[in-house]
Amino acid sequence: SIDEVFEGFEDPFSNLQTANAQSSFIQKNMKYVQPVEYILGRNIGFKNKGNKWQMCETDDTMVYIPILESIEQLLSNPRTYDLVRNHLTKSKEGILYDIRDGLCWKSNPIFQLNADGLQVVLYHDEVELCNPLGSHMGKHKVDLYYYSLGNIDPRFRSKLCAIRLVAIVKARDVAKYGHGKILTPIVNDLEKLAAGHIFDIDRCSVKLYGAVVSCIGDTEGQHQWGDFKVGVGFAHQKCRNCLCRFEDMQEKFTATQFTLRNLAQYEQHCQDIEDSPTEAMKKDLQTTYGIVDRSILSELSHFDITAQLPQDIMHVLLEGTVQYEVRFILQHFFDSGVITLKQLNSLD
Repeated sequence: SIDEVFEGFEDPFSNLQTANAQSSFIQKNMKYVQPVEYILGRNIGFKNKGNKWQMCETDDTMVYIPILESIEQLLSNPRTYDLVRNHLTKSKEGILYDIRDGLCWKSNPIFQLNADGLQVVLYHDEVELCNPLGSHMGKHKVDLYYYSLGNIDPRFRSKLCAIRLVAIVKARDVAKYGHGKILTPIVNDLEKLAAGHIFDIDRCSVKLYGAVVSCIGDTEGQHQWGDFKVGVGFAHQKCRNCLCRFEDMQEKFTATQFTLRNLAQYEQHCQDIEDSPTEAMKKDLQTTYGIVDRSILSELSHFDITAQLPQDIMHVLLEGTVQYEVRFILQHFFDSGVITLKQLNSLD
């Protein structure tokens, strides 16, 4: 009978009834990556203890999920490892389909010597965890940092399982301590990867190289990555890609009409700011160059901060200029008689 078949059956989940038991089992038996808490600084605040407010010292912290261990965990899946190692195809000459088709990848010495090197894409965004009103806005806002591997085929790269969390920190602490302090452990680990890091994959030691190919985010986040002026209203040179002024932005519309920033120029501007003899001169140079400080991302091997902080296609194009350009193009077609509004609406 069925009862006899299951008579000696033991419930495999009998020891996993609580959250603590489940967490302990995962840490002992699975390839678990332990988050690390870093103390950024200390802060004086008040806490309610026994219906009394008492002054106390608290830590400003961030949580970091070690990126090298996270990559090792990701690659421990045989299917993922095969996807990453075997995605070596290039598009036809003149066609841009993937990261490997661009100049940033082709000119990077790490990828010239290691065609299967790990292409790290970093992402940053701010998130409001609740829906506060008035003066409470921003109180629970956090900065989230993610990474993905460009080696994964574009068909799978945008899947949630391919986008992995690497750090969490309160937005107010980012404003207080700066991105430099937040990104230090991430940059240190990525430099180890650039020099060659040994991963334990399927009980084998595999030495892999890699580099950051891009840091992405919205426009505000991109300026924060590079320590460019976020509030560009008072910056003389407002763009992180070129040296345009406000007047130029109103009158010129093609890239060839602007002087693009380059890494050597960026380093010189940062050096000028650092060498300023007075605070007033430092602020003037920051406003003139549109740069607040030297970004810690400039310490990454073979990373060009003036070329590898791409524009946010969703906000800048799809939700920005494209709608106006399409409107003007359609209006031109209507005015010139190429097509009528009725004909356009009748198209399937």
